[in-house]
Amino acid sequence: MSGPNAAGATLLSMFDQIFVINLASRTDRKREVAHQLNRLGLGFDHPNVTLFRACRPEDRGEFQTIGTRGCFESHMGVIRAALAGDGERFLVLEDDMDLAPDFETRLPGLAENAQLQDWDIFYGYSPVSGGSPVVEFAPDKAIECTHFIGFSRAVAQQADPYLAAIYSRPDGDPRGGAMHVDGAWSRFRSDHPEFRTIGISPALAEQRPSRTDIHDLNWYDRIPLLQPVLNALRRLKRQIS
Repeated sequence: MSGPNAAGATLLSMFDQIFVINLASRTDRKREVAHQLNRLGLGFDHPNVTLFRACRPEDRGEFQTIGTRGCFESHMGVIRAALAGDGERFLVLEDDMDLAPDFETRLPGLAENAQLQDWDIFYGYSPVSGGSPVVEFAPDKAIECTHFIGFSRAVAQQADPYLAAIYSRPDGDPRGGAMHVDGAWSRFRSDHPEFRTIGISPALAEQRPSRTDIHDLNWYDRIPLLQPVLNALRRLKRQIS
């Protein structure tokens, strides 16, 4: 690989380190997300790209499912890995992330938007549309999904103990107990209104249809012989959606 293209270089100018969360058993997702990075001239061998091994606990603990707990632990692990380095801004990609078809052409121009120069938490998509491609979210605006999320070092320093406290509490605790990590991020933002959160519209990235590791599996995802067919159908769905 010759090196980052214009979009890849722009992404590296926006984020000092890119973390890709992947469960070791999900080689299919690793292959798919590697293809997305290749579109930018990036890969897991780049010094600013870290393949972060996702957690898979033995039990669900206080969480609703093992996968929910594992996802939460993985995001906490990325925050701590980010703090262990010397970067100031970090991007987290989940391995079911697909870049938008026009990502390469849109990102370099988008990065010049003045509103994009000063943020604390960054989402590569927006649940609301607006006149500007950069949408600022109120602190109490709940945002689902963490497949493309960035944060500053200042946020990481506050989020590390905050998420650890949520992790230690039982589900339903009024102070915030075991929950999906996107809910924990939304609660963090509400409790820390000093941090500016922005999103991008139309989305820079979306979640790829694939077998879940978070929720209980559907009956058809439990049959190994069906997986090649299901993977093909999911790729077709992605192409026509």
